[in-house]
Amino acid sequence: YIDRVENVGDYDRTGNIYLGHDAGGSNGPCSGTAERIAALGFYDPDGGDSGSDLELRASENGDAFGTTTTWAQLATGISYDEWHTVRVEVDVAGGTYDVFLDDVLVGDDVGYYTALASVTHISFVADSDARGDFYVDNVFGPAVDRYDLSVSKVGSGTVTVAPGESSYEDGASV
Repeated sequence: YIDRVENVGDYDRTGNIYLGHDAGGSNGPCSGTAERIAALGFYDPDGGDSGSDLELRASENGDAFGTTTTWAQLATGISYDEWHTVRVEVDVAGGTYDVFLDDVLVGDDVGYYTALASVTHISFVADSDARGDFYVDNVFGPAVDRYDLSVSKVGSGTVTVAPGESSYEDGASV
């Protein structure tokens, strides 16, 4: 949910999403470029707080971090003040990741920002280079092996699944 993007220099973005690890241990996870395999942000070239001119962009290896226009454009026409689902599937060994916006693949095999051996953290950032207001809800990092739940009903009974996740880790009670 992007509420506002501040028009600042060549940044004009907010809601940065970083995936990586916490190698430094002192400034928080994904705090430095060496700790990020993925760097995404919501961009509006003029800043703003209404309309549907937001873009989802990804910074790949070699992109100028301070100039969002150099980042790969993944999706356009994104509306302010609406909830959107962002899903990132990382191929650590391959050094790429896929990005889905509202269940539509918008970034296929996006190049890494920094090559990493593992991903252990996700960070959502608004700071000096990502100014604006945004909201985050329902963050989920699945276990390595997830399984779909198959429900069969006999008769007129009902089945309540709790927790109501889309998939479950091995041994989960539902």
